[in-house]
Amino acid sequence: MHLFTPQEQATPAICARELSKRYGRRQSVSGLSFAVEAGQICALLGPNGAGKTSTMRMLVGLSSPDTGGASILGEPVGLGADVLRGVGVLIDGPAFVPHLTGRANLRLLWSATRQAWPPPALGNALDLAGLGEALDRKVKGYSMGMKQRLMLAQALMRKPDVLILDEPANGLDPGEVRALREYLGELARRGAAVLVSSHQ
Repeated sequence: MHLFTPQEQATPAICARELSKRYGRRQSVSGLSFAVEAGQICALLGPNGAGKTSTMRMLVGLSSPDTGGASILGEPVGLGADVLRGVGVLIDGPAFVPHLTGRANLRLLWSATRQAWPPPALGNALDLAGLGEALDRKVKGYSMGMKQRLMLAQALMRKPDVLILDEPANGLDPGEVRALREYLGELARRGAAVLVSSHQ
């Protein structure tokens, strides 16, 4: 796990400053500011349509705010920003190559980092995802819950300093939700910053 310098510890791991986003006539996010420190778990709670996903998309550069800004580990965020290499992200649901196996999809996603396979936390991520033998089956045969768990493995396999997870418990049974909470708690105790959204 990355060890934070004193300067990094003084800077919030995730920072949103007066974020606003409008889609046509609908104001999705209005003047939202918050910070998540290293070692913290923070939740965005609200019903569907409250702007949680819009906020998370702005935090990782998938969407540009109309006003305000976001930073991660003190660095401004934009699509492809170097700082995002240390961020585990689960947003917008699963997007995998259907004719490849779950394992091949993870390897393909990891290849974008230009680092040697396997990722540093692959074993723990796969244990948590609990896909077992299904990992070597084609993703086109996966249920939505299985795809969600594969997305979770993808977000966790890099052993990130920052995690931004949109509705990570979707499709998980109560035991899997409990295991996820325990694992996120352990990551936070090691110094990671964790932001999750939920409507529950």
